[in-house]
Amino acid sequence: MKMFIHLAKKNMLVLLRNKNLLFTLFLMPMVLIAILGTALGSLMNSETSAIKAKVYLYDEGSETKDVERFIKEVNQSASIPTPVKKQLADAVGQMLPISILKEEVLGGEENHKNIKFHAISGEVGKSLQKKDTSAVIQVPEHFTYDFLRYYLLKEGQPPTLTIIENENEQISAGIVDNMVDDLRNEYAFRAILQKNGLPVDLAAVNKEINVEKKMVSGAQPINASIYYTFAMSSMFVLYVASTMASFALREKEIFIYKRIQLASVSPWSYLGSVLFSGSAIAFVQLLLLYLFAHFCFGVDIPSIPIFLLITLLLSFAIGGLSSLLAAFSFKDRTESIADAFGGIVVSVLAFIGGSFVPLDVFPDWFQKIGELSLNGAALKAFMKMAQEYDVGAIYPYLTTMLAYGIILLVAAVLIFPRKEAD
Repeated sequence: MKMFIHLAKKNMLVLLRNKNLLFTLFLMPMVLIAILGTALGSLMNSETSAIKAKVYLYDEGSETKDVERFIKEVNQSASIPTPVKKQLADAVGQMLPISILKEEVLGGEENHKNIKFHAISGEVGKSLQKKDTSAVIQVPEHFTYDFLRYYLLKEGQPPTLTIIENENEQISAGIVDNMVDDLRNEYAFRAILQKNGLPVDLAAVNKEINVEKKMVSGAQPINASIYYTFAMSSMFVLYVASTMASFALREKEIFIYKRIQLASVSPWSYLGSVLFSGSAIAFVQLLLLYLFAHFCFGVDIPSIPIFLLITLLLSFAIGGLSSLLAAFSFKDRTESIADAFGGIVVSVLAFIGGSFVPLDVFPDWFQKIGELSLNGAALKAFMKMAQEYDVGAIYPYLTTMLAYGIILLVAAVLIFPRKEAD
């Protein structure tokens, strides 16, 4: 037992002294999590949090003067009954499109992180000369007055807003365009409600509605940071196995393993140290990658016990894979197996298991194959855990990882040479 501990400790120290391996196992997945989680965030999410827009609103008139003019004309009108005049005056406060556009749509709390909004005066073209300007909304003179007359009195023609978009900022400009369209559609809906004698105070109604985003199955949605945290972790943990196999073969070539045998150490103790070291390194790697994602990108774990269970089973399977690759390397006396696994097999497994692209974009038969791979089962288990499923939903993937660990370890025991070959 004492020798077993020394052998495992030796493997850990060798890893810590190898800067290239530390970069591959720890720093590289952190970099990829940061890049993929940020770059693909807007594609995987239904939100536009990754897109920033700078919007200027140029009002050629004065909304306050337009309101005063409208109320004055209403009060002076002989054709409008006195009770209706009071109703119209009360309705004006809820029907100011430019104020709503400034305060609730473009300048509201919901969009303040994504949209930088400025009210300007002067020539509109000067704003678009700035490279990062997304759009300029031009409000013509007497817009609010014409709007109130058309909407409340059914007189005149509907006024027109002009949106000048920057062709170099098409995505963010398109978002601004859609937001203005949504506001226009809301007013059209108000008009339909008013025409049919229904209440039109949509703002009051909206305050009573809480919106919660969920998947069709009722599970919590997954953003890019969460997905690629576990996708990259499930991929790069495979490199632990090829690393341990390379260590073992190196020790055989420089006769460290022979000296271990002369010290009457059982071959099974040595193989067990490879299993333990591979499992321990994989466990530490997974924990560090999660901690990195948690503190840098706010990735949270709904259930720590389930997370630790998945991590332990995946680490055990990686330990079994490390033992098998070490056994093959010992038997063939070549690094070709470890190199081929680290250079080719890991990439293939990463694609099949969904580390590069989510499996749900592929046909069902391909998804089933991916979920049967070691890293695919691990990724699926992590995703279920992140979506707050219970252990029952994750159980098939847990048994898959446990089966991999046992089968790979048994295969390693059968293949590992019992005696030193000449």
